[in-house]
Amino acid sequence: MRIKCHFNLSRLPAVYYTGEQISGTLALTVKKKPIALKGITISLCGTSNVSWHEPAAHAVLQVEHNDSTLAQAEPPAGIDYTAQKVHIEQFQKLSGALILQPGWTDLGNFEFTLPNKLPGSCSLPLGSISYALLVKLERVSKPEKIYQQKLCIRKHIEFFELNAGHCESAALRLSLHRSVFVPGQRIIYRLQAKEPARIFQSQTRLCQCISYASQQPVAKINQVVRVLIASTEPTDALRLPRLAPLMSQQLEEPIQISYYLETLSNCSDPLKIPLYVGSVAPLVVDQQLACTDFTRAGCYVNLGLTEIEPMFYSMRQLLPINNYSQETNALGLPQKLKLLQLQKKQSYVHLAIRHFYKSLFP
Repeated sequence: MRIKCHFNLSRLPAVYYTGEQISGTLALTVKKKPIALKGITISLCGTSNVSWHEPAAHAVLQVEHNDSTLAQAEPPAGIDYTAQKVHIEQFQKLSGALILQPGWTDLGNFEFTLPNKLPGSCSLPLGSISYALLVKLERVSKPEKIYQQKLCIRKHIEFFELNAGHCESAALRLSLHRSVFVPGQRIIYRLQAKEPARIFQSQTRLCQCISYASQQPVAKINQVVRVLIASTEPTDALRLPRLAPLMSQQLEEPIQISYYLETLSNCSDPLKIPLYVGSVAPLVVDQQLACTDFTRAGCYVNLGLTEIEPMFYSMRQLLPINNYSQETNALGLPQKLKLLQLQKKQSYVHLAIRHFYKSLFP
C-alpha cells in the first residue's frame, strides 16, 4: 500500500470506560509519489449488530448428489433476521485539501468523549457490540480510503448496596447475602427446607440470558439461556466467569444481557433470583483477613496508562489488583500453604530477588 495510517493513542492497550476521553495523534506515511487529497476526517463509531437464521417450517431436507449441475441450487429455505443500531457517531475534521509528500506527515491531535449510556463491547454468538476509530481519506478522482482502529469499551456500572436477595415457595427458601457482583466473584447461595425433616433433591444453576431483537424482515425476539455453572449442594459458591459481559441497563436495545440464579427441585416450583453484574460493587470485608493484601479480588483492571503518568510508581500502583471490588473470602491464602512456606528455607537467590524487588518497588 502507498499510504499507511498510524494511530498513536494516549493509552495502550486501547481499553476505555464509558465517560472517559479518547485522545491521541494521527500520522500518515506515503511512499514514492505525492498524493492529492480533498480532506481527512476521523470518526468514532459504535454499533450493535444482530443476525441469525431460522429454517422455514416447511423446508424439505435436500439430498446431495454427485451432479455438478446442483452446485448452483438455491440455499435451504429459511428466514434471516437482522438488526443494526448506531450508538455513537462523532466526526472531527483533521485537514482540508492538501498534497501528501513522500515520507511522514503529522495530522495533529484528536479527542472524543464517550457518553455514560453507551453499552460495553462484546462478541456473542448471534450478535456483537463494537467500537472503532475510522480515518477517511478523500482522494482526488479515486475512491475514498478508510483506515480502522478497533477499541474496547467497558461499561461503567457502579453499585453502592449489596441488595440481598431471596425467593421462597411452600417447601423451600433460596437466599443470597448479596445480589450485586462483578465478573470473577463467587455467588454464595443457601437453600433451606421449611420443614427440617424434609428430604429433597435440587440443582441450583447460574444462568445467563441474552435477548436478541431483530428489525428485518420483522421485529422478533430470540432469547438464548445458557447455564454457566450448576451445583446440587444445598449451600455452595458458584463463580461468575471473569470475562462475562456486564448486564444491560438501557431498554429497547438489540442485545439485552441479564443474569439470574435458579433452583430446580423435586418438591417445589422453580425458584429464581435476579443478579446484577456490574464493574463496581460494594466491598465485602472479612474481619479476620481484612489486613492482608493478597485476599483482594477485583474485576476489570484497565492496564492502559496515560502518557503523563510517571514510570517509577510502585508495581501495585501501576497494576492495581483491587480497583473496584473486594471479596476477601475468594482468594485467601490457605493455612496449609503458610505452613509449607514456613518449613522451606529461603535460598540466597530468593533473598537477593526479594531485596531487589523491595529496593526498586517499595
